[in-house]
Amino acid sequence: QVQLDLFNNLWWINYVLKSRQLGVSTLIAILMLDYSIFRWDDLVTGGSIFQTHKICGIIDKTKPDAEKKLDKIKLAYDMLDYKDDPINATLGKEIKKNIKTKSRTKLYMSWDNGCSIYAGDAFRGLTGQFLHITEIGHVSLHWPQKAIEIKTGTLNATHEGSRVFIETTHMGGRSGVSYDLMKLAQASPKTEEEGLTYKDIRFFFFNWMQDKDNVINCRDSYVFKDDTIRYFDVLKKEYSIEVSRDQMLFYEKAKSIHGEKIYEEHPSVAEEVIASSVVGSIYGSTINKIRSEGRIADFKVMKEWPMYCFWDVGMTDYTAFW
Repeated sequence: QVQLDLFNNLWWINYVLKSRQLGVSTLIAILMLDYSIFRWDDLVTGGSIFQTHKICGIIDKTKPDAEKKLDKIKLAYDMLDYKDDPINATLGKEIKKNIKTKSRTKLYMSWDNGCSIYAGDAFRGLTGQFLHITEIGHVSLHWPQKAIEIKTGTLNATHEGSRVFIETTHMGGRSGVSYDLMKLAQASPKTEEEGLTYKDIRFFFFNWMQDKDNVINCRDSYVFKDDTIRYFDVLKKEYSIEVSRDQMLFYEKAKSIHGEKIYEEHPSVAEEVIASSVVGSIYGSTINKIRSEGRIADFKVMKEWPMYCFWDVGMTDYTAFW
């Protein structure tokens, strides 16, 4: 369903914020192969259906990771005429007869129709018509300068009519290229009627509940932790999100493994991906813990109790008070 939702709502530049293992990168790989073979523009009557002279790029956090993405495309092309699938094999054989592989390396693939796919950790110096930028959240946190290079170099290599997919889980809190692109996409108009242009970024969010496998059979007698109950009460109250007991148990067990990183790995709503504390932040994990316990909240004023206010006047920074 996630793949179908993304496919049915594709835009020119797409920012896909997601939970793990939803099949998004696989869908983009198949779309890239499809784009390298078939024309996606309007066809003139009698014109060829086959694509010509298009450049595609896969940009991942490392070259080995990008190589794995390209391997998916190579496998899909090789299996077009798979003999154990006779119905599709007939069509696949015809496609491979018209579009033959010209060159294949670990990080490159091309066909005799002039289309090619480059894979790596950057894409500067080429004008790409179809780009897949993946795990920009990881790159933003661990290699900030590299993320800036991807943003300025890669995105500037596109033009009107280019397809771009920025697909990632988020890291780094409220800073970095990933956060900037996410906020830019969220602020973009939602539809063409509202002013969405080919330079705007369409925002997509897919949560962990959209994977039907994210469940654990929960017996009736099982008692959930207080913070699990409180968490899903908030989701229901503020976002009208209701889950089954099997989903609640999956989440509780996953959180026991990931800790506060659960907000990055398996977010329920887009807003919480910035809740996980940044590596090195002072008291970050402690603050997130007491927030999850409901101890940071709005409270009624109790005039019978004293209120204490603590000030840090600051020297080169702002005055702060608690």
